[in-house]
Amino acid sequence: MIKEKLVNSYVRLFGKNINDCHFYFAPGRVNLIGEHIDYNGGHVFPYAISKGTYLLARKRSDDRIRLFSLNIKRDPFIYESLYYDEKIDPNNKWVNYPKSTITMVRKAGYKINSGFDLIYYGNIPGSGLSSSASIEVVIALMLDDLFNLNIGKKEMAKICQSVENVCYGLKTGIMDQFSVIFGKKDNAIFLDCSNLEYEYAPLNLGKYKIVVTNSNLRHTLASSKYNERKQQCEEALADLNKVVKLNNLCELTPEQFNSYKDYIKDDTCKKRAKFVVEEEARTKAALASLKANDFDSFITYINASGKGLKDEYEATAEQIDYLVEESLSYPFCVASRMTGGGWGGNIIAIVESDKIKEYEERLCYSYKMKFDIDTKANVLSCADGARKLDNDLF
Repeated sequence: MIKEKLVNSYVRLFGKNINDCHFYFAPGRVNLIGEHIDYNGGHVFPYAISKGTYLLARKRSDDRIRLFSLNIKRDPFIYESLYYDEKIDPNNKWVNYPKSTITMVRKAGYKINSGFDLIYYGNIPGSGLSSSASIEVVIALMLDDLFNLNIGKKEMAKICQSVENVCYGLKTGIMDQFSVIFGKKDNAIFLDCSNLEYEYAPLNLGKYKIVVTNSNLRHTLASSKYNERKQQCEEALADLNKVVKLNNLCELTPEQFNSYKDYIKDDTCKKRAKFVVEEEARTKAALASLKANDFDSFITYINASGKGLKDEYEATAEQIDYLVEESLSYPFCVASRMTGGGWGGNIIAIVESDKIKEYEERLCYSYKMKFDIDTKANVLSCADGARKLDNDLF
């Protein structure tokens, strides 16, 4: 049990008394559709998953901060004082997200008046399922609770997003942090990233389930094309704004885009903008199809999203494309696409429930034969968002 692992390690590292400890959890997320449009002011359709980051913490009487991760086998990292520090430590990469989150909470004006000991453990399968946002949110949740900061949920999402934007220099949107915080069991979240208005949508797929398979390619946004794509979208928007006033690309319908697209000077930027505008339309249509119980249309939009990510946004990879195409070759898999930032990470597939074991065996075997890479498929259903778990501690 994860709880026992954390407690036993806490006692071994930090002392025997855990009566004043507190227990927290923040999930990862899967995005069904609406990729790369959160930073373009569009709608996204993610859900929180049951796997995530668990954290056990206790306040100290001094200003010393001690951090330990069960995912890293080493002595505790000692963060000696409570000063602002946005620098990324290349020698202790695992501690950068907790350290940066502490920094950004303080920079937002919240007072952390003592140190603390904490230990955390994550069980999110592979990259591309918002493991970084999960760590950011569980740290912010812990600080909010231990120090009575009264950070609102939307404010917490913005602070955690700023960790990516300020500390890591990544021009990411707010989808990951928002879905980690606002997740709801059995529901996906339809989120308008331009104003953070949202609604829950029951995710009932009948005889099908969503299966997530990790490519086991390294998924590092800092070394990927992520910021480049953001810049290309900004260039397209600047060109369009010479003829039509827009706050973001997602304000355009596909029909409007076709009318104005030739004003975008660079062909690559035009291709990126085309994907963004069409992905926004697909995401809205996907929600409408679910509400109308039109499953056939829903899976059509999922598959079209995957094709656009490959051909127009060029955010996939050879291994990702293979997993998607192989999945769709099975008669019991009706939809598949990349999920997450891209250039690695995971794919999602919608598979008949009684065929999931066969799906995993066939896909993982063929992937191993093709690329000599081991992988695993996981059924990741909708779960609740970040929360305190003290009732589950003792």
